[in-house]
Amino acid sequence: MRNALLLPLAEPLRTLALLLRPVATVSLLYVYPQAVVLVVTIGFSVGAYVDALVLQSVFRRRSGDPTALDPVSPHSGE
Repeated sequence: MRNALLLPLAEPLRTLALLLRPVATVSLLYVYPQAVVLVVTIGFSVGAYVDALVLQSVFRRRSGDPTALDPVSPHSGE
């Protein structure tokens, strides 16, 4: 609970992204009600994937492992 309350203070832009994704989905459904089929079939999984990407960057930055921030070379295979 403590971490959930501290996340908006530590990462305001990423928290805003986490809030804007469902707002955008509801706005899309309000403007274009036929999109409910799209939201029901693939929208939930795509939304969860986007949220996971946002949270992954937060956890990577906060993990304390300095090697997690190093870029991965596509040629080394590491």
